[in-house]
Amino acid sequence: MIDFIVYIALFASGAWVGSKACHLKYDSLPWRTMKWNPGCMGYRYAQNGATIAKGEKAYLCLRISTDHLEPGEGLMVYHEED
Repeated sequence: MIDFIVYIALFASGAWVGSKACHLKYDSLPWRTMKWNPGCMGYRYAQNGATIAKGEKAYLCLRISTDHLEPGEGLMVYHEED
């Protein structure tokens, strides 16, 4: 019975440490907010302190590095339709 409790405690502590490590990595990514700009008919980086009102189009974005790709190789893009 003690072995079972030890295994559960080890599993729970491992899950907790893994969750914290995942959140640290996720939060350290260079997130940017892009907001629809009707003047140029495209998305632009939102300035610090900008407000996004209800109904406005905005995205949270990450820059994707393509330095590791071989010539002629590409990244598959997946998105869901709105």
